[in-house]
This record gives sequence, structure tokens and C-alpha cells, in this order.
Amino acid sequence: MRKKYTLFTPGPVEMERDVLLTLLNPILYHREENFSKVLAALLSELRKVLFTKSKIFILTASGTGAMEACIQNLVSRHEKSLVITYGVFGERWREILWRYGAYTDEIAYPYGKSPPLEEIERRLRTNDEIKTVFTTLTDTSTGMLADIKSIGKICHDNARLLVVDAICGLGADEFYTDDWNVDVVCGASQKALAAPPGISFVCANEKAEEYIKKTKSPRYYFDFRTYERFLTNGQTPFTPAILTLYAFLAALKKVNRVGIRQFWKLHKERAEYFRKRLKGYEFLPEAPSNALTVLKMPEGKDATKIISEIKQRHNCLLANGQKDLRGKIIRVGHIGFLRKKDLAKVATILNKYREKF
Repeated sequence: MRKKYTLFTPGPVEMERDVLLTLLNPILYHREENFSKVLAALLSELRKVLFTKSKIFILTASGTGAMEACIQNLVSRHEKSLVITYGVFGERWREILWRYGAYTDEIAYPYGKSPPLEEIERRLRTNDEIKTVFTTLTDTSTGMLADIKSIGKICHDNARLLVVDAICGLGADEFYTDDWNVDVVCGASQKALAAPPGISFVCANEKAEEYIKKTKSPRYYFDFRTYERFLTNGQTPFTPAILTLYAFLAALKKVNRVGIRQFWKLHKERAEYFRKRLKGYEFLPEAPSNALTVLKMPEGKDATKIISEIKQRHNCLLANGQKDLRGKIIRVGHIGFLRKKDLAKVATILNKYREKF
């Protein structure tokens, strides 16, 4: 089946041809030396993107699988965590924690609004039961970019473990794992890093490793203790998505040839270029990510219908809102293999719809 439209969604994304062609390489057996070389190269490239010296566990799962793995390995039943939410994906941390019998405290403001840092510090200073803080770098549902650097300092100063979902923002938004005091990061292949879906990963520092050893939670497929044992032999404990690993490695090499700081700059330029060409729209988040632009629909206008028409008439697929935002916003991703002329085309199309409102 061949699609007849271009993806302007915030993941999965359009990929460059040479990344796709790596999927045609011969498949390796995941217990042989050649696979270990591929895995070692992948981890090396990923550390450059994350700015970290910590261990990285490669998972065959979506980004949500990596989120669940973090909770299984870091939070015991009935332990309390603080969840800082900016949208649907921040709320996902809370929902997974509940499923595993954890207690949660939550700091949540209206979608697209950032809670004050003073409130985060107050919660940690006044509640010694909170062991772990969960939040999101870029919430894909709202386009909100969090101040992870400041949150990391607060968590470090108050001796709490900070876990960040960087699935959407990694590669598009500035992010320094070690320097920003982020203890655990989870990410995935199919967003700004522009590889096929199917691979996620978790980066965990020494402080997090102590939590992993002590946590009393059922875990098997996502047991990081098992991943660590196999990692010493350059392997994963279970059969990974080997062909997707090839493509992910190719995509990461392209990022690092450009340089991650330059890669951030390119995404910032794309975001600014696209937003400047939009006329009359109101944006949702107060601190927008470089990964996507989120447009509010005027009262009485259904985003679902507009997205469908744009796909059918112009061969461009945009993203709808989620949960309570469905039909109320349009999300336009500017990650993946997109050129300025592609973004200019979508801006022109959206401006024509805005004239009809």
C-alpha cells in the first residue's frame, strides 16, 4: 500500500530515502558479534544526542512502552510520585502510575500553561513521601515545551529522582541530560530523530540504578536489571527490531554529522518560518516546542473536518487534538524530512481555510 500524502504529524514522520533503504539490509542474528557492533554504534550515537555518559537500554516498544518500563523499574507499589503535566502525555505518566498501584501528587494547569516553578519546589519541600518526579520535555498533545533545566535543579537540590519523557522533543528542542540533572530519560525513534517507529530507549544514571535495584515491582520484559546484564555482552535480552535498529542508527548518524546543536537550530528555524506565515491563528501553548505548531480553532469550527479535507484535497496529513482537545485544535509537525517549501505549502492552505472562518 502506498500512501498518497505527506506526513505533517508530530510522529511518525517523513524519512529520508537513505534511512529507509537501510531496512533492506540483510538481517543479523541478535546473538552474533556483528549485531553487538551495530548496538554499540547506536548507543554511541545516541549518547551524543542525549549529552550523557549514562547507560542506555534499547527496547522494542513504542515510547509508551519506555514510559511504562520507567515506572516498573523505579516505583514500588504504594510509593508516592509527583507528576507535572502540560497535556495528555503528562497525564499518561499519572495513568500508568495508577495502574501499578502507586500514589500520585499532581501539578496540572490548563493545557498549554506552565505551572510556576515555585509550586514544584513547594510540593517537594512539604512532602517527604515523594520519591520521584515525572514530567515531559515536549507534550505532543499541546506543543508545550517545559523548562526541564530549572525543574532538574529543583529536583537535584531536593534529592528527588527526575524522569523525563523526551519522546517528541528530543532532537528538536534543546536538552542536556547530565548537565540539567535529569536522572532518567525515555525517548523513541519515530519523532524528531526521523527513523521508523518500533524502537524506544531509556537512559538511566547511577542514582537511578540504585532505584532500579531496590524497586519492588513485577517486571519481566521491561526488567532493566536483565537489560544491564545482557548489555555487558553487547546484546539485548530479547529479540529486538533489528531492521529498525539499522534505520535508527542511520538516522542518528545523519543528526550527528550535522551536529545536535545545529539540528536544534534547524528545527527552531523551521518552526519560526512556519509560524510567521500563518495569518490570524491563535496558538495554544505559551512556550511552544520547535517540534510542532498547535493552532486553536475558532468557536464552531471543527478541526476534524478541516484535517480530512486537507488530506483529501491537498495530500497533506495534519494531526487532530486528543481527548478534550479533539476537534478544537490542529497540530502541525515540522519534524522529519520536510523542507521549507513543504511548510510554506501547508501554511498557505491553512491561511485559505482561515479566510473562510
